[in-house]
Amino acid sequence: MIKQVLQPMENLFKAGIMDKIFLDGAESSPVAKNKGANWKVPIIIAYLITASIAATLFYMYINLQTQLSQSAAELNEIKEKVSSIDFEKIQKNQKGLQEDNMLAKLQHEIEGGVVTNDFVVQKIKLYFLDGKMSGTIDLSAQPELTVKYNGQGKFDIQDRELKGMIEDILKEVSKVYADLPLGRFPSWDKTEFKITVKNYEVATYTNSSLKLKGE
Repeated sequence: MIKQVLQPMENLFKAGIMDKIFLDGAESSPVAKNKGANWKVPIIIAYLITASIAATLFYMYINLQTQLSQSAAELNEIKEKVSSIDFEKIQKNQKGLQEDNMLAKLQHEIEGGVVTNDFVVQKIKLYFLDGKMSGTIDLSAQPELTVKYNGQGKFDIQDRELKGMIEDILKEVSKVYADLPLGRFPSWDKTEFKITVKNYEVATYTNSSLKLKGE
């Protein structure tokens, strides 16, 4: 816009028309006739001031255009970087971290904290994948039951009695598990666990059903 306004004036200066207008006007004025050659001084000063203002405005215009071009280029670069960000992947990773933190906290509460008269949960490992919860629950026998432990996951008691003891400890585990937000994690009756004693498998728990090894 500024360039369009100044262009006609610039063309007049280039063509010498403005010089002629200034000079002709000055020569015909009464002041010039009275003061002789002194009339040229204010004309030259006015000419220089006008040229200086025009040059300054033109420089400001060019500088503004350059800044606008740079800003537009930077904005396009930012848009390209933003468009390349996979926000869905970031949200998925964030969700995964939140779930891992919840499971880690749950495991910490259960290990050594869930007990019955027969067993203590020595260690629990949870795996949440594709909407399914699975894992391993390692049990340690209480002193009264330890004397009946023969090693390698075998006890000197009836299977029915052992099964009842394991079911009791699993009920206590399920109470802590209930602290997890359902909907995000499956309910307890839809989980799958391998039950071990000193890392020896003794039973499996699948969809609310407990089955001793060898059954």
